[in-house]
Amino acid sequence: MSNATRRTLFAAQLPFLLLCLLPAIAAASRAERAGAAFRGSSDEPPQILSCVAGLPRCIGVPGLEEAREWGCNIVNVTQKDGSTEEETCSACNTPINILLTCAGQGMTNATGRDATPVTFSLPVDMDSLDASFFRWTLSDGRQTHAECAVPNGGPAAEPNERQTIAIFGDAGGWSTASIEKLEIVGPLMLLRPDGTKVSAEGLVYDGPSLAWENGAVLLDARLEAFSTEGETLSGGIQNQGTFPNHCRVNFPETTHRIRMLWNGGISNDGLIEFTPDRTDLFRIVDAAGAELPASSVLGLADLGSEPAPHGDAERDAYVADGDNYLDVCLALGDGAAKPAEVTVICGPTTQIAMPKGLKRASNGLAPRADMECKSHTVAVKSS
Repeated sequence: MSNATRRTLFAAQLPFLLLCLLPAIAAASRAERAGAAFRGSSDEPPQILSCVAGLPRCIGVPGLEEAREWGCNIVNVTQKDGSTEEETCSACNTPINILLTCAGQGMTNATGRDATPVTFSLPVDMDSLDASFFRWTLSDGRQTHAECAVPNGGPAAEPNERQTIAIFGDAGGWSTASIEKLEIVGPLMLLRPDGTKVSAEGLVYDGPSLAWENGAVLLDARLEAFSTEGETLSGGIQNQGTFPNHCRVNFPETTHRIRMLWNGGISNDGLIEFTPDRTDLFRIVDAAGAELPASSVLGLADLGSEPAPHGDAERDAYVADGDNYLDVCLALGDGAAKPAEVTVICGPTTQIAMPKGLKRASNGLAPRADMECKSHTVAVKSS
């Protein structure tokens, strides 16, 4: 099976993958539902951490010809025989798959739409989710409402995730307009750590992630004692190669993890996924500024269930869950120094991309400049 076929099958399974996660979500207790990666105080006011101008025109792409014409991200993928084959971004699903994902929300046009993932400081109460509660204001004066909100927070739909809602609609991707702000204009509810609910209505985001040309940003990093609470612990036919994907699947000696929350789904280039051995993406130091020893930093998780592959073809075919969470798996013995800061390196060989990729659109529309992640440092909080 070629890499392209493997990815096409995975894309076609996405709507069903979300359905397969429903039993795990329904089984979660209220405390577990509230216990996502960002564990703020019950007294902290909720906020929108980011709204990414994520994929202009590239939600609902019939094929490679349209992807090229519309300026969508196209990547050369290595095949088993050493040749390369062009494919478009992992999130650039076909219109029929978008309609399946958005079924029941009244979306009629699923071709060439815009996407902006919205990340909150608290998990979303999925019973209150409604696409019409999300409103974009564009630089040309238009205000448009989202037409689809991906159910259950997919792809970040595990019970210990669900802070990010991917929304689809007209966010100006086919025009010269930019996005000025994203507002919550309906009674969308968020879940506090103590299990109570708080309304997100009235929250506004007008920050840098709204620029189509801006790249991936690490929003939050938290040190946690390892636990499988809230993890999807079985794969099944539809989730084969994806779940379970927690630290102890590939690194059984894990004692802790740094739980990372990003402003969007991340990969090498918008298509080819990171693999569990990519510890070179980050520099982790303790409170004294000393880098954690390699023996303590085991690898990455919350990707796929398979171990690190060998060779370019296997790497290019690696299947991951495609969400905006990433775990750094740690082995910290008694008395070991704890991580205090994570630096996202973002060098020439350690770029991090969202689905829109790293290059400007080829048709003159947004993004109008090449994108790159920029090195930045985030303090590691303790949960």
